Amino acid sequence: MRNLAIFVALAIAALTPAQDKAPFKRVVKEGDTTKYKLMVDTEFGGMKLRYTANIVEKTVKVADDGGYSVTSEHQDAMISMDGTEQPAGGAVGAPTTTVFKADGSVAELQGDQTGPEAYRMANLQCFLFPADPVAVGTKWESEIKGNADKGTVNVKYTYEISSKETVQGRECYKVEVSCAEQSGDNPASAKGSAWMDIASGVLVKLDSDWTNAPIAGQVISGKVHMELAG
Repeated sequence: MRNLAIFVALAIAALTPAQDKAPFKRVVKEGDTTKYKLMVDTEFGGMKLRYTANIVEKTVKVADDGGYSVTSEHQDAMISMDGTEQPAGGAVGAPTTTVFKADGSVAELQGDQTGPEAYRMANLQCFLFPADPVAVGTKWESEIKGNADKGTVNVKYTYEISSKETVQGRECYKVEVSCAEQSGDNPASAKGSAWMDIASGVLVKLDSDWTNAPIAGQVISGKVHMELAG
């Protein structure tokens, strides 16, 4: 019986197409512009709150070491509280330039909002690309060390490519993503799925749950949906 089980396992393996692993990284060039639609659902003061905005990102510099700088701004931002909608204030989504390292981690923030909250949120939202080639089923872990001057703590990340899917006409890896601050009074974390364009590494769609996200002086937990616009 044991020999039969081994034979069946070998036969299945032989019939299953082998997947060639390939590099998976962010490919950028100066002038690239990407637009997203963002929606965040949470609660505040016992009321349901929805924040929506159009995000415009533009790559303004690509360094020789593979790092790159991206400007980002929230436009047409609106807040709906229990169905009553009004324009959002400038406390969230002001123009910011993020300097990324080649692996996708954040090296520096430039702009009016670059305090500890902004750096913590940047770490919560960045995607750390793997050093080795990947295929469906690949898992990897990463970590960003805390920086006392920037008000950040250690953050650990886990990734798993669960499938290939076509989203908005792009061949994507669906990646299960989890990250969490490792210390602090209200450690922030995020867990969800990111659909990443295989050719360019650009985010195509995101569904995530935030816990204790530091935003505009508040600690926010809620659901986040983001996708390419047009």
